[in-house]
Amino acid sequence: MNELINNCFLYLIIIISPFTSVSCQTKKEKDFVQFVVQPVAEIGKSIDFTIHFEEKPDSIWSSNTEINGLELTHKLDGTLSINEIELTGDNDKVIKTFYSSYTYAKPTKLGKIEFPILSVRYKGKVYKTSPFSINVVDKIKIGQDAVQVIWSTKK
Repeated sequence: MNELINNCFLYLIIIISPFTSVSCQTKKEKDFVQFVVQPVAEIGKSIDFTIHFEEKPDSIWSSNTEINGLELTHKLDGTLSINEIELTGDNDKVIKTFYSSYTYAKPTKLGKIEFPILSVRYKGKVYKTSPFSINVVDKIKIGQDAVQVIWSTKK
């Protein structure tokens, strides 16, 4: 049962990730490295913050290890731990491997927060995140078109 729940959760992440990524969407080719974070956040409330990689990087660096206006659990530097998640199918055959670094961020100021460019070296080539920002507000207004996810079990 736990394996089924874990697989459902992983599929949910895979489905939602393209909609939560705030990197540049005008490119035809998928970015090698992406920040994945909600585009609007409430001041003082923790949000999920993920850096997604297409392949496991050899090294990671940024001109800024911190983000002005965000309190990060882990700094943006070469000591980021990279998680490897395997998506398996029938007979436990690996379909796709995902690489990411996951942390939390807590906004400490209102307004627009700019993210630094993150550089990643993989097999001698350097990849960079697209520049972007998030908007921090006092309170997020949830309209009638909001998405709601409800987890339940069958009895």
